Amino acid sequence: MPVKNHMEDVVNFLMPNIMKNFEGQLCQCERCIADIKALALNELEPRYFTSDTGQVFFKVKEMSIQFETDVTRAVLLAIDKVKNYPKHN
Repeated sequence: MPVKNHMEDVVNFLMPNIMKNFEGQLCQCERCIADIKALALNELEPRYFTSDTGQVFFKVKEMSIQFETDVTRAVLLAIDKVKNYPKHN
């Protein structure tokens, strides 16, 4: 099994619903979306696993309200940065 940062999957799952709240206020081009994702992941502790057991352990932790709150907060902070300082015109 390859090494995987499961946090990427979590951010990919939550980002679309969070970004819906910013339609018309935020550029949603590929670059801006990638910047938001990268900034959010840099704020979050990586969750690497190499086995099915590790994946199950992480999925259990992922179900906590605090976990989802932390990921949502990181995505919102990233959205704010990209919205205020996009890397294009």
